[in-house]
Amino acid sequence: MISEFPLFLFTLLAGLSAGFCAVRALVPVAGWQGRRWTVPAAALALLGLGLVCVWFHLGRMERVFNAMANPQAGICQEAYCAIVLGVLLLIELVMEVRGRKAPRGLPIASGVVALVLAVVMGFAYVGNYAVPAWTDWSTVPLYAVADVAMGAALVGLFEPARYEKPALLATSVVAQVLVVLTFVLVGMHFAHVGRSTVPFAAAAVLAGAVPFALTMVARKKPSAELAAAMLACSVIGVAVARYAFYAASIL
Repeated sequence: MISEFPLFLFTLLAGLSAGFCAVRALVPVAGWQGRRWTVPAAALALLGLGLVCVWFHLGRMERVFNAMANPQAGICQEAYCAIVLGVLLLIELVMEVRGRKAPRGLPIASGVVALVLAVVMGFAYVGNYAVPAWTDWSTVPLYAVADVAMGAALVGLFEPARYEKPALLATSVVAQVLVVLTFVLVGMHFAHVGRSTVPFAAAAVLAGAVPFALTMVARKKPSAELAAAMLACSVIGVAVARYAFYAASIL
């Protein structure tokens, strides 16, 4: 197992939450079976689980304080972005549970912060010159674009019928195409530094090509099963790419 496994889980879980928040800012989601509170609850749960993984990465309380006291550190920037996002989601959740519909500006604000978090995740590794495979600009879309692709699939799981509408359909297709291009670019950079491109080729198929094919089916006959398959393929594909990315730190 890679030593950065807790960070791998953090970026996967918190990234899914961030991508979900970013996409739902464009494509409003009514909630699971019409329950609006389930939307911020799901995003908050994923984000919370991701932050727990950061705790396991740091290990001791003094390391947490040291990390939070260094604004130049990527993990500090990620943590503060995640905290702001968590507060916004919690406010929305409380309002919805109490029967008060959250104002439209609240999920939009969450989406903006979530997108910043996804970008910060990528930049946290670009400056790590100890690992040449991480220093390329393609590292940023490896996080931001992949998070949005996963998030679009999670929106589809909440409301599969939205694949018949232009908003989610267009967002999903664009994200799937971009995630394929991203994994190709990352794979090319890994080949340049002498690393295997196989995981990124597999990730491009799993997170991009397969969900794209399923989306073309779902736009005519959407179903919960298709939406679940798209989400599973997207998350697994991103997980394969991210695991290979972290494994590059092993000399």
